[in-house]
Amino acid sequence: MGRICSLCGKKPQFGSSVSHSKRHTNRQFKPNIITVKMATGKILLCAKCKKSLMKPKRTVAKKTAKAAE
Repeated sequence: MGRICSLCGKKPQFGSSVSHSKRHTNRQFKPNIITVKMATGKILLCAKCKKSLMKPKRTVAKKTAKAAE
């Protein structure tokens, strides 16, 4: 099972490490994948997707109540 985000599909990318002498060596940039327990089971999410899913949903009622005060 690869470390791929279930929501956005983010996966490892490849590039080069560059030293002070400008030598290039291969490296891998890995996403910050977290296992999250949901009602449907365990899923793999990147940190950005987890942050957006766990954010409380804003409603119109809350906005109008604040405006009325």
